[in-house]
Amino acid sequence: MVNHLKEAGVRYRSIGNTRHTYASQLLSTGSISKEWITKQMGHTSTKMIDQHYAKWISEDAPPMAKMANKALGF
Repeated sequence: MVNHLKEAGVRYRSIGNTRHTYASQLLSTGSISKEWITKQMGHTSTKMIDQHYAKWISEDAPPMAKMANKALGF
């Protein structure tokens, strides 16, 4: 695996980092439910998602005002 990372120009990351990135990026879309992510990751409740993966990363967040306006019919 390390050789693939080197060839791609990506520094080494553990599988835990990869898993965290996956969950965080799904949450950051704003359109994927925590329940779905919970099932994908093999957890039994959303508590683990909230405690470990739900850190808000503003630069990765979708344009929330635009999404709210669309949901409200504006």
